[in-house]
Amino acid sequence: MSTKTEWPSTPVPQPVKDLIAKFMDIGDTKSEEAGQRLGYEVFTSDGQIIVNKRSINGGAEIAATHKDQMASIKGRRHRVDKVYTCNDKADDLLLIGSVERYLYNGQTLETDWAARLVIDNASSEHPRLKLFNAWSDFSEFVAALNSN
Repeated sequence: MSTKTEWPSTPVPQPVKDLIAKFMDIGDTKSEEAGQRLGYEVFTSDGQIIVNKRSINGGAEIAATHKDQMASIKGRRHRVDKVYTCNDKADDLLLIGSVERYLYNGQTLETDWAARLVIDNASSEHPRLKLFNAWSDFSEFVAALNSN
C-alpha cells in the first residue's frame, strides 16, 4: 500500500486498510515464516485465494503454498492503486493495482491485476481475509521463466 492509493468515499475502517497492507507486505516476503503468517494471521481458517483458475483453500494450504509461489523469483512488490467498496460495510472490496516481479536473470516484469477481497469481521479491530480473488495476465511472466 502507499500514500498514493485512492480510497473510496465510503469509509474503509483503518483495521481493514492495515489488513490489506499486511497482506500485500507479507505476500511479497520470501521469509520462511511468511506463509505461516498469511495462513494463520491474515486469512480465516477457511480463507481462500483464487488467482485466475487456481484455488488455494484454507489457512493450512495458504501457509504451505506461499514458499513454492515465491521460489521462481528473486522478489516481488504489489502496489494498490485504487480501492472500491461493494457495500456500506466495506467488507467486500475491489482493488486495482500492479505487481513488479524481479527475476533471477535480472529482468523486472510489471503486470496489472484486479482483485476482490471479502473481509471477515471488517468492523472489528482484528479483521481477517475470507477471500482474495485476483485476475491477472501471467503470459509475459511465464514466457520469461520459460526462456531461461
